[in-house]
Amino acid sequence: MIKRFTKAIVLLLFAICSQAQIQVVNKNLTPIAGVQLFNGSTFLAISDDQGYLNVDTSSILEYTWTLTHSGFYTRNITRATLVNGSTIILTRSTNYFDPVVISRKGRSSLYKDLSTPIDLISKTKISLYQPQTAADLLNLENKVYVQKSQQGGGSPMIRGFATNRILLVVDGVRMNTAIFREGNVQNVIAIDPFTIGSTEVIFGPASQFYGSDAIGGVLSFETINPAYANSDTLETSGNVSLRYSSASNEQTVHTDFSFSKRKFASFSSITFNNFGDLKTGKNGPDVYTRRDYVVYTGSNDSIISNSDKNLQVLSGYKQFNFLQKFRFKLTDNIDLSTGIHYSVTSDIPRYDRLIERGSKDTLLKGDWYYGPQKWFMNNYILSIRKPAKIYDSILVTAAFQHFEESRNDRNLYDTKLRQRVETVHAYSLSGDFYKELKNKASLNYGLDYVFNRVGSSGIKLDINDGTSSPTSTRYPDGSAWSSAGVYTNFMQRLRKWYTLEFGFRYNVVNTNGTLDTTFFAYPVQSFNNTNEALTGSIGHIFKLKKGSISLVTSTAFRSPNIDDIAKVFDRNTGFVTVPNPDLAPEYAYNAEVNFNYLLLPKLKISTSIFYTYLDNAISIANSKFNGKDSILYENVKSQVQTLTNQDYASVYGSQITLKYLLNEQLTINSSYTLLQSTSSNNEPIKHITPNFGGSSIEYKKDNWFASIYSVYNQEFKNKQLAASELGSAYLYAKDENGLPYSPAWFTLNARSSVTLSDKFTLNLGIENILDKRYRPYGSGISAAGRNIIFGCKAIF
Repeated sequence: MIKRFTKAIVLLLFAICSQAQIQVVNKNLTPIAGVQLFNGSTFLAISDDQGYLNVDTSSILEYTWTLTHSGFYTRNITRATLVNGSTIILTRSTNYFDPVVISRKGRSSLYKDLSTPIDLISKTKISLYQPQTAADLLNLENKVYVQKSQQGGGSPMIRGFATNRILLVVDGVRMNTAIFREGNVQNVIAIDPFTIGSTEVIFGPASQFYGSDAIGGVLSFETINPAYANSDTLETSGNVSLRYSSASNEQTVHTDFSFSKRKFASFSSITFNNFGDLKTGKNGPDVYTRRDYVVYTGSNDSIISNSDKNLQVLSGYKQFNFLQKFRFKLTDNIDLSTGIHYSVTSDIPRYDRLIERGSKDTLLKGDWYYGPQKWFMNNYILSIRKPAKIYDSILVTAAFQHFEESRNDRNLYDTKLRQRVETVHAYSLSGDFYKELKNKASLNYGLDYVFNRVGSSGIKLDINDGTSSPTSTRYPDGSAWSSAGVYTNFMQRLRKWYTLEFGFRYNVVNTNGTLDTTFFAYPVQSFNNTNEALTGSIGHIFKLKKGSISLVTSTAFRSPNIDDIAKVFDRNTGFVTVPNPDLAPEYAYNAEVNFNYLLLPKLKISTSIFYTYLDNAISIANSKFNGKDSILYENVKSQVQTLTNQDYASVYGSQITLKYLLNEQLTINSSYTLLQSTSSNNEPIKHITPNFGGSSIEYKKDNWFASIYSVYNQEFKNKQLAASELGSAYLYAKDENGLPYSPAWFTLNARSSVTLSDKFTLNLGIENILDKRYRPYGSGISAAGRNIIFGCKAIF
């Protein structure tokens, strides 16, 4: 009788404890993501970005469990330790390779367990290298190419794809809008680097999870999440950061403040940036200099000779960023957070258009600038970590975004300033579910909806007397774009050495609007296009003794947006792009092999070889408007062009990364990307970049960090330039035959950071030590010359 009673009590306690949520932290009580829990050789769970593990103990017989992480010492624990709500501390180890990658889609995975290559740019690296903008941040790993038409810009390129063929995501919310264009974009600079907790760069098609546009990859930015206190006592902290850089006379001030209790946390951030005119280097092609510029004196334009040809006059701008996040712990398993993001710039001169010259070698534009770029987002994230039959965790994200941008331009000696203003109201809702299954399997699934409403207006303003008159808009005012999709992804470790991952997504996209016939007699007056797509991926991961190999096949799509179908604008002087309501979606088919291997105990190589076939590729081509190949646009006879579907385009290449841990303090990193392309019209694809890469030697000891690094770029010959780049030949150097091309270049740079106390840190950097004058491929502004950077951070 006593034995039965004892057994019943044990079974009762076992049932109560069968669902446990524990948190894994380091010695500073900071959550550790990516900790794996094993029962013997059986994998049970992995910790999320808050360090939480949800464990079902009901079917486990062994009492000794193991927590493992590549950056911490392994720890054995007993079942008695796994009480719901308990905290376990791990001790950091040294000389580890695998970073942790956290996905907003409800899945936490180590890099070695992923079939698709993903790079993680950590907050630590961001703090050490102090990038001026989020575009510069993407260069830190030397795997993303960044184009700049002006200093206040930055258009990322991944695997030969850019702009509306890659996807920007902030805190799980899609940033791409219905007016993301085929040309270069600068929306990424709206994100404040001081507020970024981590950045994931997903290489290759990702439409299965993210829908339209994710052909080349995804850039997922996670802003800092406020942390709860360990007690009900109010805890506060904050810091002030200052930064100065000599090349642009940059003056940046940042402050943030946090306060928290056990069930409530807040994070507030404010950043002011003031970038002056950018000075380029002294050693390089003269075509990259600024010999003169235009000044409006109040009645007419005057062309002024530049006293310092290396100073790129009319390239400076200012920016303000604000972030407020609140977090509420509703229960032990339910978390609610909300964020308010706001970014606004001053007018940003469109530098590449301001240096454009006509047939008589004189400047063409009196003005060309973007009006203030504004971005507002209010998002809500509900996180539920309570295992149930159909899920272990749920992530619900709702958001509203407001975008505003404008273009302002006038020809030299013309008093009529054309002003076009565009706005987008974007609404989104998504639900992502994650479930650990039996037999070492897991399932992700979810659904999402996005709706964009576009506003567009245009006037011509007389800058002398202030009068205005209507002009054509860039987009149909009131047009709309929407997307709805469902997805699923299944992963199972079938053997100790083999894991299978596969999934699919079904998506419906609608684009509609009415064309304004006031200024142009369009053949059609409205459009209403609905496109469906089924995309997916299959990944095979083979574990080796010292690494892994993954084979991935995947598909992606991009449904034409409002910018593709219905815009009217002059790409270059003498060319005008007109609407094409019949534009169809483009589809990508991708195959790749990813290889990670420890050549030596402290030397790791990572290689990706990929091939992407783009069917029905959308590209610019000469066309006709009402039977005419040229029309008069803004008083200039212009060749008619439109976006069309060509038969195909393909991109293939490789990315190689080496990392060598010399000792606990010294690390050598190197990365190189090679790209090639083909197309049905035998022309190079626009966003194919030269082969590029970078290498660094980093030293870390106690409170001191130092790095010497180089960034390099291979030559791009004239025959490799896309047709759109040949149309902007004035931006390029000339080869021995007088033809435009992009020369090879490299820079040598140094960074250092020292923590003088637990309250104060100094940063010092010297970029482009050799004072090279160079211009990255596709860019309209020359890069900074020798640039001395000083920064400091005080904690209060």
